[in-house]
Amino acid sequence: MDYNNTTNNNLQNAALLMEEQPTSTTRILHHDDETKQSNTPSKHKRLKSLDIVRGFTIALMIFVDDITTDKDGYPHINHSPWNNITLADFVMPWFLFMVGCSMAFSMRKFKQSYETKIKGTKYALTRAIKLYLLGVLLQGGGFFRNYNYGYDLSTVRLCGILNRIGFAYFVVAMFELWLPNNSCNQQQGRQNKVSSPHLRLFLNNSWKWFAASVFLMIYLCMVLFTYVPNYKSHFKWEYVKKDIGHNRTKIKQLQVYLPDDEMITIECNNYGYETIIGVANGTPECSAIGVYDRAIFKPKRLRTWMSTRLSICSSCSPANCPKPTAPEWCGAYMYDPEGFVATINTVTTTWIGLHFGLVLKHPAMTGVKTMDRLFHWYGFASFLIIIGLIIHVTAFMPMNKQLWSLSYSLFMSGTCGFSLAIVYTCLDVDMSESKPWKQRLQRLGTRIFKPLQCMGMNAILVFCWHGPAEELLQAVYITTGNNPLESDVATKYTIMSWFLNLLESITGESNPNSRSNSMLYVCIKITIYFIVTVYLANIGYFWKV
Repeated sequence: MDYNNTTNNNLQNAALLMEEQPTSTTRILHHDDETKQSNTPSKHKRLKSLDIVRGFTIALMIFVDDITTDKDGYPHINHSPWNNITLADFVMPWFLFMVGCSMAFSMRKFKQSYETKIKGTKYALTRAIKLYLLGVLLQGGGFFRNYNYGYDLSTVRLCGILNRIGFAYFVVAMFELWLPNNSCNQQQGRQNKVSSPHLRLFLNNSWKWFAASVFLMIYLCMVLFTYVPNYKSHFKWEYVKKDIGHNRTKIKQLQVYLPDDEMITIECNNYGYETIIGVANGTPECSAIGVYDRAIFKPKRLRTWMSTRLSICSSCSPANCPKPTAPEWCGAYMYDPEGFVATINTVTTTWIGLHFGLVLKHPAMTGVKTMDRLFHWYGFASFLIIIGLIIHVTAFMPMNKQLWSLSYSLFMSGTCGFSLAIVYTCLDVDMSESKPWKQRLQRLGTRIFKPLQCMGMNAILVFCWHGPAEELLQAVYITTGNNPLESDVATKYTIMSWFLNLLESITGESNPNSRSNSMLYVCIKITIYFIVTVYLANIGYFWKV
């Protein structure tokens, strides 16, 4: 657990800003007949399944960020540096999916009239701006990182996870507010009803599907057909051996700035699709996304940390174990993992999430039985998973988080939708008329998953303190020794160092990055957040952006 280097990884995976807060009203359709419900007082409650899946995702975020991912730990939990996926790659798209799903409830109140749509637009724009500013604050390269409590405006990161969330949220919100709904019930003054409610839902939102497809086509054209010329970089890695004690050495990376006359040349001269299908070793040095990122952002604003984990750059890929024989471009500023082009396709993931939410709230689904709604969820999720896998295995566009490829977007949307459907089936479907043992199981499941639900309800608080808290714990020193005030050789420990030493005494492992130490640390950290969020939920405190 290299805590001086994990903050960036923490922030790369965290993006849970747009969850529905407890103040919002979410009516769960418990009964098969919605008309029957209208005759009784409506009850408003949160969707437990959405909170639980959100809480699980943020717990997964903490797990993949803080578990040891070097050669001595769990390297394959780490983000995949290019093609294919790992456990960490599930976090961000699941966040985006749930952002969209939540909008089915939060945006509905703004669709009543032109005036309310204007109000909803202001609301969405305000939240998007808050996301961007918070992203710059936490991901911009200052304050809480390595005791650097300030900002270098020449290197501050202008793109990032939170910025990407804000973009997708605002665009999809505009889809939902302003694009017209196609009526499936009237045609030339005659009744012409579409019998299938599932088809009716798709047809009613056809303009929104068309708009999402436009964003997808723009992304595909930019990725597949952009010419990638040769380019030069001021930066490269140098590799040196460093003595770490106990007769052990470790290869360290040093980033070197090169003068103009010594800049390294990255040989490309191809089209973007060639790197996607595996040509040129399937590496990102010549990908189309870098063309736009280098043109829009200064090289110092980009991030190279994913490139250093490639097998050609690292001996323990997808972890970062530098190879002295790695090519010079491994340290060059090539692209940003949350850059411009890939952000365009996040609209697809967010819109699919909104569609899943509309299955519960859209008028086209009025009177639809609960089992039919679940059939829509399970069927559509399965379809997305299958299509994503087909696109991946045919090598047309493999799953790639850095590119946010089509196969990646569809597969992740499907897996999240399927998981949401399972939890909804178990915990949100009304069991009041079912057998007593089913009711008892549902109540038991609700209690078991209460910590995840509470974490999902206050996820923004967990996110904001996930990285900074560790930095602050490393900034507070505990001095030990016989007479610390007078001794010049007193040993200094931070609170984090003291805690890691405690873990080492429990596990018997002297290496803080060992599997047992890192696993124990992560379990304790997640448990602490469970306790805190459950307490805050019990007192009714929820932090909202």
